[in-house]
Amino acid sequence: VAQLLQGDSRPSDGIFSRKTRPMAARYGGEEFVVLLPMTEEKGALIKAERIRQAVESLVHKTRAGQQVSVTLSLGVATYPQHAQDRQTLIKLADNALYKAKNEGRNRVISASRL
Repeated sequence: VAQLLQGDSRPSDGIFSRKTRPMAARYGGEEFVVLLPMTEEKGALIKAERIRQAVESLVHKTRAGQQVSVTLSLGVATYPQHAQDRQTLIKLADNALYKAKNEGRNRVISASRL
C-alpha cells in the first residue's frame, strides 16, 4: 500500500498544482496520511477515491500462496475548509476515517459529513 501511495502521488496526476508536491507517509500502525497541498475538498475526494480503487484492484499473495485483496477506508479533511490548524485537521480526517469504517468500510468519507 505504501508503494502504491508513493507511486500514485505525483504532480502529473492532473489534480495538483505544478508548484506543489503531494506526500504520503505512514501515520500509525495501519494508517497513512497523504498530504495534498493546495487541493480543495473536491480534488481530495477524487484523489482518495482513486487511491481506494487502486488498492482494491491489487491482488496480494500470502506466503502460503493464497490470493488476498485489501480494501481501504479513507477520511478526508481540508484546510481551511474543515480546520485552521494541523491538529484539528488530522483529528477531523481521523474521525472521517472511522465514520467510513463504521459505515461498512472500503469507502471515502469527508469531514463535511461529520
